[in-house]
Amino acid sequence: ACVIAADFRMKLVRGGYTLTKFSSDGDSALESILKHGFMPHIVILDTQMPGKNGFEVCKIIKDKIDENIFVIGTSDVDSDGRKDLWEKARVNMFIEKSLLAEDLVQIIDKIVKEDLQLI
Repeated sequence: ACVIAADFRMKLVRGGYTLTKFSSDGDSALESILKHGFMPHIVILDTQMPGKNGFEVCKIIKDKIDENIFVIGTSDVDSDGRKDLWEKARVNMFIEKSLLAEDLVQIIDKIVKEDLQLI
């Protein structure tokens, strides 16, 4: 997971984006937002993260922090059950991790272009 996260970070920076915060687990991601006032425009969450999983973090972001934060859910495994869980958590987009890794910058570009209030 750390290698993939590092790859995501590198691709975003090369694509011209500023990565302002990286958390390796769900609990520290929420702590960054709740205790330190960090308000991201886009959040990428993995299904399986240490501490709170991606579904839990997404639900807390949408229900208690800001429903307008764009959340991308990702997983190594694409199954209807996982997509259903992401939908219940109110994720904005679900994409398999292999596809996200390939097209990350293009996906973020499209999100920003379609919703200019993110920037």
